[in-house]
Amino acid sequence: MRLWDAATRRPIGKPLTGHTDAIYSVVFNRDGATLVTGSHDQTVRLWRL
Repeated sequence: MRLWDAATRRPIGKPLTGHTDAIYSVVFNRDGATLVTGSHDQTVRLWRL
């Protein structure tokens, strides 16, 4: 998974790795510092941004 800056159309930081299959769900916490992803590999991951 990779995060992008919509204004500059450039990637932000390094890719987030960990899932072994397609990611089908992405949700940001209200504070913008936490991201949750759900994958077809049957895992949910919490990312501190």
